[in-house]
Amino acid sequence: MAGVLDAGLTIQVSRETEAVRVTLAGTLDSETAAQVRSQLKPMLRDSPGTLLIDLDGVSYVDRPGVDALVHAARVAHRLGGRVALVHCPDQVHRMLAALGRDRLFTYQ
Repeated sequence: MAGVLDAGLTIQVSRETEAVRVTLAGTLDSETAAQVRSQLKPMLRDSPGTLLIDLDGVSYVDRPGVDALVHAARVAHRLGGRVALVHCPDQVHRMLAALGRDRLFTYQ
């Protein structure tokens, strides 16, 4: 499943053996964060195992974008799952660490 969200963010979803992989490409910011949350919500609810969020194609992330990732991790933990960030840019990891939220995730 793939879709283009407003302001140039593309999301692709693929099911793997023990996880769901969500690949984001483009800008994860205040324009797209709410849409990312709404796209991730049913995946977290329906597949409460591991959600892999691949950020390799993300060109820009701001605080609301990071907040969307944190929200996904909190929902996953509440449902007994986890979120792993794949190809996490240094900028995102630094923002998560500064917010004290980097431990909500595993990294690949």
